[in-house]
Amino acid sequence: MEPIYGAGERKSWQVLTSAHLQLIAMVTMAIDHIGYLLLPQVGFLRVIGRLAFPLYCLMVAEGFIHTSDRQKYFGRLALFAVISTAPYAVFTGASALLEAGFSGQALAAALREELLGNVIFELLLSFAALWAVSKGKWGLLAIPAALALAELLDLMYGWYGIAMILWFYFFRERRGLQAAGVAALTLLFCFATVLGVYLPYLDTVPLGRLLALSLEQTFRYVQIAAVFAAAPVLLYNGERGRRLPRYAGYVFYPAHLLLLAGIFFLHGGAW
Repeated sequence: MEPIYGAGERKSWQVLTSAHLQLIAMVTMAIDHIGYLLLPQVGFLRVIGRLAFPLYCLMVAEGFIHTSDRQKYFGRLALFAVISTAPYAVFTGASALLEAGFSGQALAAALREELLGNVIFELLLSFAALWAVSKGKWGLLAIPAALALAELLDLMYGWYGIAMILWFYFFRERRGLQAAGVAALTLLFCFATVLGVYLPYLDTVPLGRLLALSLEQTFRYVQIAAVFAAAPVLLYNGERGRRLPRYAGYVFYPAHLLLLAGIFFLHGGAW
C-alpha cells in the first residue's frame, strides 16, 4: 500500500492507518453513546468517547484531499446527515419519549429539538468550507462564515469542529502540528465554554478570579479528554489500510443510535 503523503515524512513509529482510525473512532463513539444513554453513572465511558470526534474530523479532511469525486462525497455526507436526523432525535430524546409513551407529539418535539443536532451536519459544513477554501484566496472568506454559521445553527461542536477540520487540512503534511492542534483547540474550546458559564457573574466576581475559576474548571470538563486524540493522530501514517466498505461507516452512525435507543426502551430506561 502506498502512503497517502510523501514517504519521506513517515516515521517508523507511525503505525496507524486510516482504517485503524476509522475503527477507533467508531468504537469510542459507541462507547460514548452507551455511557450517555444506558450507563450514565459510568462517567469514564464519556471520557473514552471524547477521542471519536477529532478522529472523524481528521478522516473528513483526509477524505476531502484524496477523494476522486468531492461532489459525491458531499452528497453522501448530506444524505446521511438527513437520514440520521430521526435516529439521533430518538436517541437523545429517549427518556422523554419513554415517559410520554412514544406519542407523536413527543417525537415531533424531539425532532424539532435536534433538527440539526447530529454530528454529520457539522462534518458537512466543514467539508463545504474546505471546498470553498480550495478554490483560492477568496475562498478563505468561507472560514469565518463557516465558524459563525456553526454557532448560529447551534451545531454539535460549533466553531470547534469547523476549526479542527480546517486545521487538519492546512497542516495535512505536518502530523506533529496536527496533533498539537487537537490539544490546543480542545483546550481553547473547553476554556471558552466554561468561561461562557461564568461570564454572567462578571458584575459580582473580579475578572481575575473569574478567569482563574474558568481555567480550573476547564480541566474538569469532560471534553478536555479529547486532547488524548492527539496520540492516534500523531501515530497516523497516511496509509489507507483495509477499511470497511464505503457505506459501512455512514450506516453505523444511525444504526447504532437506533440500536441503543431500542435497548433503552426494552429495558424501560437506563441500567
